[in-house]
Amino acid sequence: MIGQTNKTLDFSAINHIIWDWNGTLLNDIDLVVEITNQMLEFRGWPGIDCHRYRSLFGFPVAEFYVKMGFSFDTEPYDHLVHEFTSKYESRCLGCQLHDGVKEILQRLKQKNISQSILSAAKQSVLKETVDSFGITGYFAAIAGLDDKRADSKLESGKELISRMSLSPNSVLMVGDTLHDYEVASALGANCLIIPNGHNTPERFIGCPAYIVPSLADLGKLL
Repeated sequence: MIGQTNKTLDFSAINHIIWDWNGTLLNDIDLVVEITNQMLEFRGWPGIDCHRYRSLFGFPVAEFYVKMGFSFDTEPYDHLVHEFTSKYESRCLGCQLHDGVKEILQRLKQKNISQSILSAAKQSVLKETVDSFGITGYFAAIAGLDDKRADSKLESGKELISRMSLSPNSVLMVGDTLHDYEVASALGANCLIIPNGHNTPERFIGCPAYIVPSLADLGKLL
């Protein structure tokens, strides 16, 4: 339901939006599930469907691997990260944006609401992927991580807000995972969740974030 929330969000007070990338703007779920299944099946383990993946995925990503049955005693986490990212980075440029991304970015630009991206993706890969869609010009900053581990984007978020001299209570962070809400809360920013990415809607039951089903529904509120 549009506006499902335990708190009130005053959109008129928002002057900057921090977008998550994977799952929020970039629709990469099918690719991630496919690669995850390749990793599982290579080890002779049963695969998982999209719903199961979205029910389990979270941050730090190392905990997600443990939930799937991996043991870092036998396979170091960094080796698993390399296995996944080598497959993902060679194919992510084939993914598409979620419906309505360019339209809502343009609408926000016309309303003089500045925008940035905060992602747990490797910085170089993130920049290349954003560039490939011709939307880089909409963002005042594109902030990824310096490595491939995708542990957390909190520190990068703190640096982004400081560097851009943003007032957290005028910032809206838009994401698709519980981690996005956790980061927004730690930053003191507002949070809106679109639960059609890497977490299922059920994961947000009881989460005091503003929740809308899609980008189109967010557009109706701006």
